[in-house]
Order: sequence, then structure tokens, then C-alpha cells
Amino acid sequence: MVVTSTLKSAGCDPSEFNVNRSSIRRQRVKNRKAVAESLKSEFKPSSSLTIHWDGKLIEDITGHKTKRGTSEACASAVYDAINSWNLSDKVKCLCFDTTAVNTGLRSGVCVLLERKMDKNMLWFACRHHIMEIMLSGVVDQSLAPSSGPDIQLFKRFKNSWDSIDQSDFKTITDDAEANILAEVAADRISFAKKQLQVHQPRDDYKEMLNLTIIFLGGVPEKGVSFRRPAGLHRARWMARALYCLKIYLFKHQLKLTKKDEKAVREICIFTVMIYIKYWFQASTSQSAPRNDLQLLKDLKAFESVNKNLATIALKKILNHLWYLSEELVSLAFFDDELSVQEKKKMVEALKIEGTHDCLKRINLDMATIHEKNIENFVSSNSLKFFQVLGISSDFFYKDVETWNEDPDYIAAKNIVHSLRVVNDIAERGVALMEEYNKLITTNEEQKQYLLLLVKEYRKKYPNTNKSTLAS
Repeated sequence: MVVTSTLKSAGCDPSEFNVNRSSIRRQRVKNRKAVAESLKSEFKPSSSLTIHWDGKLIEDITGHKTKRGTSEACASAVYDAINSWNLSDKVKCLCFDTTAVNTGLRSGVCVLLERKMDKNMLWFACRHHIMEIMLSGVVDQSLAPSSGPDIQLFKRFKNSWDSIDQSDFKTITDDAEANILAEVAADRISFAKKQLQVHQPRDDYKEMLNLTIIFLGGVPEKGVSFRRPAGLHRARWMARALYCLKIYLFKHQLKLTKKDEKAVREICIFTVMIYIKYWFQASTSQSAPRNDLQLLKDLKAFESVNKNLATIALKKILNHLWYLSEELVSLAFFDDELSVQEKKKMVEALKIEGTHDCLKRINLDMATIHEKNIENFVSSNSLKFFQVLGISSDFFYKDVETWNEDPDYIAAKNIVHSLRVVNDIAERGVALMEEYNKLITTNEEQKQYLLLLVKEYRKKYPNTNKSTLAS
């Protein structure tokens, strides 16, 4: 009916066309394959690639069984995908969530992929995932772990939302704890406002920034407003921080126990002093080593504010020092926030012989953290970073002060700045695939073709405006 009406609108005679449903379906199947295979054959990137994956278990396409989630099964699936696109020589980096399945030193997915592809690759552990692990430890320490998806305090707050007067809220400036945040309040408000000027891919990111400004006594550019509390998801720890900020703002309208009020206050203070800054800077590849080192120092200093939370946060982060490894610390050579003098010290440190077994993730003694600078993590092994990516390191023989005019440095800097060190794309893709998996077709080959076509058409038609469709 739709095709016939379309033909009539186009001034054509429907009787001259085959509009049989089965015939149309066969033609669509044939067309999907042709277009999808054309897209794959035409995809010939000139630069190195990072492959992202998410190991979440989902039902297979028939809906009868769950796909295996072992490291071997995951590694084989990723390896097969790389080969099906003929990209084995282009994939140089791995981006993944820091689960044991992925990071196991003997049989993790990353190790297996390096063996299958017979080459050393750069391991980009998802920095958002690392930040969420840190926040999860802090929330569990303050509120105590929940055995289910719901936290009763949050559930009660959500159910009472309609009875709350949203115009009657109290910020941290009305609290005796305000002096703790006095030194950082202006900086965090400024930081949040700047981040709101940047595109944020999720509404909860924007909400976190707005709530931070309000909590610290500021006013967002678009004014003060509050979103209805959303549902909680075990994998989205930011939701816990959002709930705590809202509960704190309206705590005088709620009947909180002293224990709950103390826990909420602790989480809010940790969120605005530590978490928000490092979460929103996590996606910047070149600043990853510097930020990780500064995070360790900030957490050490946070012991004077809350020793228990600082201890648990440090415990989590010390298990994820991927970006201070001898290989990945080379990202910092392209960090504009580091001074010329600091980079000169890093260049000198390249003369230091690296460890025989260059670890992907390092161990660090916190007793001397205040003495550490970024050059302390550099060694001759740091040159492997350039070897893996196949980019020139000749600029090391030139004066650091001339790097920004050097073609080799500029080319390398452009590559480094394009590297993705968060795995959000894979997570969103899998989340969508969970709903889409058993729709339209149960043929795996056709499903893969369909996904490619959908992505291509979304590029061509980003919206349904008449002007877009007409062009």
C-alpha cells in the first residue's frame, strides 16, 4: 500500500511495477548484501585504528540461548570482525572495559588478541569505566552495598518527588560543611559552566554539571531547574551521584536519618571535589597520564577531608594505572598543559633503560607520590608507543621549543589527539543491540548487512526534515 501510493504520487503507473510483498522482500535482501559489501570494500582507512568492544552477554539472534562470554569466545569474535573488514594491519590499539575477562594477564581478551594478531598493541582501558569503579567504591563505602538494583533511600526520594517544593532548596553554602569546599567552589563552578558549552552526549552528563553548579551556590546559564529522578542502573554509577546531589538540595524537606544525611553529604563533597573534574576530562587522550598522576595526588590530599573515602578511592585507582605505564605515558608528550621544561625532562628520561618486562598496568608506592612527576614514568620503553602506531619520533632530536612548528610532531599530535580512550561507543552499541537483536530478521548475515545500511542511511539522513529528504 505504501509503495503503490508512493508510485502514484511520483506520477507513475503502479501496474507497471512489481509491488508483490515477497518480491519486494527478496529485492531488499539482495540490495542489503550488495550495499553492505560495497561499504566494506570501500572502507580503506589510511591511519591506525582502535577497536572497541563490550563483552556483555546477550541472547543469540534466534532468542534461544545466550552467547558465550568467555575470553576466548570474545577474542575470537573481535578477531573475526577485524579480519572480515581486512583491517588486521590497521588495528593498533584496543579499547575495553577493565573486567577480568578483558584484562587477564594470561588469558584475557587483550592478551589473546595480541597472540592471534601476532603483534604488540596499545591497551586503552576505558577511562570512564575506571572513574565509575572509583565512584562505586565511594558510594558503597558511604551508603553500604545494595543487594539489589534499588537503594531504599533513592527509591523513597523518587516516590516523594511530586510532593517536594522544587523552589525550596538549600545549597552547600547554607551548611556548616561549606568551608571544606571554599577553596575549590569557584573553580568547579567555572569548570562546570565551561563543560556545558561543550557537546555532552548524554542528558545525565548535563544534569551532573548543572547540579554541581547549584550545589555550590551558583546559577546555571539556563537557570535553576531539576529533572525528575530517573531509574537506577547498576552499570551507571553516575546516577548515584545525581541522586545524592538532589537529595542534599532538598534534605530539609525529607525525613533523613543522621546516618543517611552524613552519607549523602560525603558523596556530594567527593563528587564535586574529585569526581566531576576527572570524569569530564577522562576522554582526552593526551592528558590521561597527567590527570592520573594528579588524581592520585588529589586523593592523597583528600585524606584530610575524608580519610575513609580517600582510602577506598585510592585502592580502586591503584588497580588501574594503565596510562602511567612506560608505553602510554608517551601520550603526555602531546599534552599542551605540560610546560616545555617538563617535556625536556621527559625527553631526557628516554635515555633511562626500561624494564625488561614492560607492564601494561603499573604498580605504584603511594608513600612517595608527592615526589613523582610525569618524567619519572618515562623510559626507553616509551618509544614503543611510536613504534606500535608507526609514527615518526624524529622530533625528539630537535629542541622541544620548536616542536609546535615541526611537521613530524604536528602529524603525531594529530594522531594522538584523535585516539579514543573511553569505550562509550561500544557500550551504547551493545545497549541498542540488546533491543534490536531479534527484530526484522533472524538471519545473522542479513542482520549484519542491515546494521551497516542503517548506519549509512543515518549519515545521509540525520533527521526527517523536509529539506534533508529533498536534498
